[in-house]
Amino acid sequence: MAEKTGKGGAKGPVSYDAALRQIKTGQIKPVYLLYGEETYLQESFLNQLKMAWLGGEADAFNTNREDGRNMTQAQVVDLACQLPFLAERKLVLIEEPVFIPCGKDQDKGKGEPEQEGEGELKDGPASAEEDLTAGRAPAGKKKAAGSSAAGSQQALLSYLAQPSPTTCLVLRCSQGKPDRRNKLVAEIAKLEGLVEAAALTAMEILPYLQKALQQAGKECHQSLLEQISRQPGGLRFCLQELDKVIAYAGTEIKITPDMLKAVLTPSLEANIFRMVDALGQRRRPQALQELRLLLASGQSPYAVFAMMLRQFRLIFRAKACLQAGMVKGQIAQALGVPPFVAEKTASQSKQYSFAELEEAMNAFLNKDLAMKSSAPPAQVLEDLVIALAS
Repeated sequence: MAEKTGKGGAKGPVSYDAALRQIKTGQIKPVYLLYGEETYLQESFLNQLKMAWLGGEADAFNTNREDGRNMTQAQVVDLACQLPFLAERKLVLIEEPVFIPCGKDQDKGKGEPEQEGEGELKDGPASAEEDLTAGRAPAGKKKAAGSSAAGSQQALLSYLAQPSPTTCLVLRCSQGKPDRRNKLVAEIAKLEGLVEAAALTAMEILPYLQKALQQAGKECHQSLLEQISRQPGGLRFCLQELDKVIAYAGTEIKITPDMLKAVLTPSLEANIFRMVDALGQRRRPQALQELRLLLASGQSPYAVFAMMLRQFRLIFRAKACLQAGMVKGQIAQALGVPPFVAEKTASQSKQYSFAELEEAMNAFLNKDLAMKSSAPPAQVLEDLVIALAS
């Protein structure tokens, strides 16, 4: 669906894919508020919007990119109302607008617009001179109702009622979700201009990797692409990792597991896999070495502990799935992981009996209590590895 409807009929964000479809069919909105964790998708959206809106007129004179942390609403409106230079249209991009409240937990309003008088932000100038320049009363002095200061705070709301037909205005927030209770955010949502470039899952990243691989004229097994898609850092990092592998392959058409091993930046999950492999084969020295490499690379002992616990829980569940006669695809669905992770986990589960896995869970419980006490976390982890490899 192109949009979500919140409590009271308030509109929610338009999905990234839906917004792109609208652009391709010429349904370009006068104002966009673009946000989300996937900055690669944000930039891709901006590029496609620029081409669709400006076409061959995409020159520096008609593409304004400004730092919104230093701008008031009135200044943004003034820029948006300026006529394009020797062209029919212009694009105005405001990065990190200070008047849009954003944060990681700003979506609690579930699309409910704020009540009249709530959520209005002050521009907070540093001096009386800046106050006067911006049309506000100096600090410590009050202005009458209906003053230019109040008008500055409502400038964009007034603009949204009648936006410039020659300008596409984009407000971009990369620091979190905008507060949809804010009146300005709610009005942009009503215009279907609230666009979220949400973080992609590993399975959602796969099509982008497949397209990049095809464009490079390379081939590889699906499981290798899944391994790349599980790298931390989102779509941009995964594409960068694939580019490194493609460059490393040189003239070779087929990408092999050895190429990935030689090039990919080691992830915490990959190292945990190797450590668990060593534990399952009772290779205590190698398991300890993997642990020490993880800690030496700067990984948090608590993150390592959590990943080890997660993997052993997956192994326990995978063993139960195998006992129930499930195949790889069914196990992946049951565990909620990609097929290559399910295959690896199922293989590791064969190295343990159910009794050994129960003992492992008890060991994790004891070491969890130890880590929450005054015991050194690194020493607790080493003791855990020794216990699991016994």
